[in-house]
Amino acid sequence: METTVYRKPTHTGRYLNFESNHSTSTKRGEVKSLIDRAYRLCNSEKGLQEEIKNIRNDLRQNGRNKKATEEEQKEREQIFGKGKKTIRSPDIKKISEESEGKTSRTEGGRKEMEELKELMREMMKQMEENMQGIRQEIKEMKKEMGEREKKWEKEKEKLVERIEKLEKKEEDEER
Repeated sequence: METTVYRKPTHTGRYLNFESNHSTSTKRGEVKSLIDRAYRLCNSEKGLQEEIKNIRNDLRQNGRNKKATEEEQKEREQIFGKGKKTIRSPDIKKISEESEGKTSRTEGGRKEMEELKELMREMMKQMEENMQGIRQEIKEMKKEMGEREKKWEKEKEKLVERIEKLEKKEEDEER
């Protein structure tokens, strides 16, 4: 399974403009965080390089020069090291591609896959429970709307009757 950075369809690629009045440390921090995210989430070299390319393009469009971006990337590369990627999730322990302990890579991969499947099952169960609650709320809202609609119809009928009486009264007065 290959992981990479997800971007919503509405992602515009807008980041701090290099010419903005933000401090240099803020601008550098933004670049560092984008590159760190790429290293943490991309588990293949191809995916990582593609993400770095996307980051560079986005930053160039925001006024960042190529040299500064490459310097930041090299600095982050020294921290993370090439080829050492870690998948991070709040619900799963760190699962490193470099196998540790007595398990082989295949066994570790199977174990990782089973943990992910179990996590997905739990998430699906929670989502189904949430959906049931939402369905119940919708049902109650529809019922309430139906009652309000009936009430409004009665009010409308009363208003129409009053208008007709007033019109009739005006006609009688004119005669």
